[in-house]
Amino acid sequence: EILYLLSNSTGNILDDTVLIDTLAQSKVTSEEIKEAMKEAKVIEEEIEANSELYRPVAKRASLLYFVVADMGFVDPMYQYSLQWFTALFVKGCQNSPGASEVGKRVENLNDFFTQSIYNNVCRSLFERHKLLFSFILTIKILQGDNNVDSTEYRFLLSGIAPTRVKLPMPTSGWLETNVWEELCEMSGLPALSKCAETFEANLEKWQEIFESAEPHKFTFPAPMDKITPLQRLCLLRCLRRDKVELAMQDFICEYLDERYIQPPPFNLKSCYLDSDPATPLIFILSTGSDPNKDLDLLAEEMNMTERLQRIALGQGQGKKASTLVEKSLVNGDWVMLQNCHLSISWMPTLEQICEGFEPDKIHSEFRLWLTSMPSPAFPTSVLQNGVKVTKEPPAGIRANLTNTYQKLTNETCKRTDKPEEYAKLLFGLSFFHAIVVERKKYGPLGWNIPYEFNDTDMDITAAQLALYVDSYEHIPYKVLQQLASVVNYGG
Repeated sequence: EILYLLSNSTGNILDDTVLIDTLAQSKVTSEEIKEAMKEAKVIEEEIEANSELYRPVAKRASLLYFVVADMGFVDPMYQYSLQWFTALFVKGCQNSPGASEVGKRVENLNDFFTQSIYNNVCRSLFERHKLLFSFILTIKILQGDNNVDSTEYRFLLSGIAPTRVKLPMPTSGWLETNVWEELCEMSGLPALSKCAETFEANLEKWQEIFESAEPHKFTFPAPMDKITPLQRLCLLRCLRRDKVELAMQDFICEYLDERYIQPPPFNLKSCYLDSDPATPLIFILSTGSDPNKDLDLLAEEMNMTERLQRIALGQGQGKKASTLVEKSLVNGDWVMLQNCHLSISWMPTLEQICEGFEPDKIHSEFRLWLTSMPSPAFPTSVLQNGVKVTKEPPAGIRANLTNTYQKLTNETCKRTDKPEEYAKLLFGLSFFHAIVVERKKYGPLGWNIPYEFNDTDMDITAAQLALYVDSYEHIPYKVLQQLASVVNYGG
């Protein structure tokens, strides 16, 4: 405006009151802008200073993301998108406990989000990979704080040290050549350099540890009594490799806590609540697993039993599946497409269907359920953006019992006219089922044939317990024992 008035001014400029007033007003405005910029700079500095206080949260989140992203190397089904991770992070910031002090707030955010990531990722992992995930999570957090020696970690993974000590093997009736060779290799690590050198002086103590059922619980002889948990893992790797897994659990508890070695129990409703109509829910199958019963129970709870549609994918079923999904998007049915790994040629079409979902145009009750064995042909984009869940018997007797008790209600325990006796029988059955399932991991020492005991065996036996408890005045324990052990599980 000033330029316009100057160019169109006639006569003496000093006589142009409009121009003079405009110039005066512009000077005032300029001063106001300078003042506002000063205030903005102060605010920007305050924001930056406050942001710096929360940098540990950003650092922890970035560490966790790369742990999650690397799980794809373990199994092709373990795919997670940055979008999914970011949404989980935002939810964690909203739901974590508040605190008046910034330091405590940062601690709460890190603890809550780490636990949230563990729970959400664990439900999509096979049992054999859950401890691995917890261990990598712990190591990555420690690496972020520069608390992991890279040469020690490399030795734990590969058995290779920067240098090697050459010493003659002590004479004994228990020490094996390969164990001594690995101890000499490990002694090439600076912090463990005295191990092989002082080994013979403590031979009896080392033999006691070597022959113990719990070598990971022992205090090692000096000077190995003051080594770090990671160095203990390295030593056990040489001495008793079969106990490294248990030592890993102690390692995780040392730096995080017990929550990270106790995976959350299977909870399909929780997975459903974390989804939306445009997010597919994916069951990652293992041999013998069948999620149909759990889905039927959830459908019954959500009043969707009559609206649950199933198609087993295979030759010629792709077109039917596409048509069913199109109809259900409008009328709000649940669609379950089973055995996606058997219809590899149709997987690109599935990817297109999922990418074409428009949340605004989908019925709010619609859900797409997919089941598949691990397969590199399964669409990555569907895996990354879907809610993944595995259904396997939990690892360990305690986890098995927890999983069983999680499903019990007061109505279930009081379903007979002798609730106290029935509850005791149910507890005995639960413990028996947990032991039977757990013995599978011992191979031929557990069962000569890898039987697939599952929840169906447990449910049938529990129903028979209730029937016989109600039918007889005196509970026929021998009959129930025969039915459970010989007929249901032994048959």
